[in-house]
Amino acid sequence: MQHGHKIKSLLAVSLIALALFASAFAAMPASAKKTASKTSATIALEADPSTLDWTTTTDQLSTEIDWHIYEGLFAFDKNFNVRPMLAKSYTYDKGNRTYHINLRQGIKFSNGADLTADDVLASFSRWEKLSNLGKLSAVHIDSVTKAGTYAINIKMKDDFKSLLTNLASVKQPMVVLPKAIVDQAGTNLLTNKQAIGTGPYKFVSWKRGSELKLTKNNNYKSLPKSDNWGGLAGYKHVYVKNLDFKIITDPQSEVNGIVTGTYDYAEKIPADLYKTVKAAKGVKTIKNAVMYPAFTINHESKYFKNNSDLARAINFALKKDDMAKASEGSKAFYSVSNGSLFTPDNKSMYTKAGTSDYFVHDLKKAKALVKKSGYKGGKIILVAPSDKADMKTNAQVAQSQLKKVGINVKVVTYDWATVLTKENDPTAYDMISTAWTERYSPDELSQMSQKTGLSGFYQSTKFADLQKQYDMTSSKTERKKLLGQMNKEMYDSGAFIKLYDKHQLDVYSNKLHGINGFIAIKMWNVTKK
Repeated sequence: MQHGHKIKSLLAVSLIALALFASAFAAMPASAKKTASKTSATIALEADPSTLDWTTTTDQLSTEIDWHIYEGLFAFDKNFNVRPMLAKSYTYDKGNRTYHINLRQGIKFSNGADLTADDVLASFSRWEKLSNLGKLSAVHIDSVTKAGTYAINIKMKDDFKSLLTNLASVKQPMVVLPKAIVDQAGTNLLTNKQAIGTGPYKFVSWKRGSELKLTKNNNYKSLPKSDNWGGLAGYKHVYVKNLDFKIITDPQSEVNGIVTGTYDYAEKIPADLYKTVKAAKGVKTIKNAVMYPAFTINHESKYFKNNSDLARAINFALKKDDMAKASEGSKAFYSVSNGSLFTPDNKSMYTKAGTSDYFVHDLKKAKALVKKSGYKGGKIILVAPSDKADMKTNAQVAQSQLKKVGINVKVVTYDWATVLTKENDPTAYDMISTAWTERYSPDELSQMSQKTGLSGFYQSTKFADLQKQYDMTSSKTERKKLLGQMNKEMYDSGAFIKLYDKHQLDVYSNKLHGINGFIAIKMWNVTKK
């Protein structure tokens, strides 16, 4: 999400520039050489998060802030097993199709209020209304009721197999808020002051375009150290009390800041700089979240509505390897060998079935589909984020490549936060250059959810039908078959255009210990020497 043509000139001089840092560093004032103390860390982000309301967003920048603040009944461990978090235990009565969930007692929100079943019920209701996963799950839920001060019952309408997975989701999980906050917010986005959770950190302040600050939640009650499950689950201890997230839109400045000690951690470094930062003294690198850059297709657009041919033509016209090289540079961080909705590492979800169209680059076939679509050369508006260079570069490369098959594209740029608002307006674009972080179940595939901004108002009911079949079976064989059909539907319907897979390159100071590679930065259980 970070790098492209215009950065190349900067990268070309970076080897020389960084080589000079050692001598320049000695002359720098002490305040610029280190980031405060062992109890504070400064983290460079490429852009502002879209919101602090985790229930409502799949934006990765928001997610990685929010998981420091909030927790849910369940969470994924490092191996993507569902673990209880605010839930102490649960049972499932097959005869009555009812989950009975006991809550941990003595849990407090960051504002000091006690967590009870009333908070869970209010938060659950909000999740069902605002989260795509919540809406999908709600169809299968008969009732959610209080079973005591610290217990709830969830009665199902049918044999829905994905409820706990959806509650624990990395994307739009059912996080628990104070009932008073839910009552205040209703279905509106949470304000910054309403960002109150049970997580290890709490919100302090946010100056958009500048910095966002969190500090230790002194009311936090962790699971025992013996439950050190990793991922987003289990034991969490705060050693680094203060987190200062700086909004640094220039990748070169991020790298410079890491080398000079201005930042402790920097995200989404251009892969072109991998060898440079790898060789820098006192700097460590880590491969984080897998994501796939893509083009959202606006299915309400006059060019694409009830017409998959033009989207399919675009898929066949794009030379994805050239695009990845231009945007990502180092092959160590991208791949054009996977056309699936899921990554090969996600063994229970991944299948090659239904992906053959991903590998086809055929201009003759593309031109035939352009003609069949009835497209007459009108200007297709491709929106791209100005502060995410890889997405911007992908749009620019596509503009050039699509000319070869007679498709006229105009690239229009906005900052990332504005792009996220544009996607909900079907009159604002024809395509959007974006990137989807890795998903862990079909129910998380919001890029194919029916008639939402996230999916470009994708119209077909076929994916939802396949999704429902998946959720109602526990057969591994049947599920793999359905996953292959989902892949095929992505290409047949022109739901969106998958470009390539990529790893996120993050860098951090060797003073930080305990950093791990689960999706993105997490600062609990991390020490600073």
